[in-house]
Amino acid sequence: MPNCIICLGSNDFEKREKLCFARKRLSELFPSVCFADECDTEPISLTNPNWFLNQLASFYTDKEIPEVIVELKDIESKAGRTTADKALEIIKLDIDLLIYGDLVLKPEDMTRQYVIDGVRQLHNNK
Repeated sequence: MPNCIICLGSNDFEKREKLCFARKRLSELFPSVCFADECDTEPISLTNPNWFLNQLASFYTDKEIPEVIVELKDIESKAGRTTADKALEIIKLDIDLLIYGDLVLKPEDMTRQYVIDGVRQLHNNK
């Protein structure tokens, strides 16, 4: 089974609750999931000055990439993410699939320090 690494993030005023909701749902969908520590990060490429709360997670799955992405988008939607909020740069919940097995799907994200630190922590916790 491929190992997936994902990044969760929120700049919403209820960001801790949004990540908590995502962790609960991810644990139900992917029982092997483990989480790195949360970290506060400055916004990248946004004019909204609200800082993000980010967290990396990893899990094994027999689902294909499109199926995993559908599950992640469903969690975002259930956390209240809307197109209207995104236009206002309010990200209630964003979950990106960074790595699926040997495929790096978001190479630019992999250069960010909080991602590097989170991947290192996940690797050390195995």
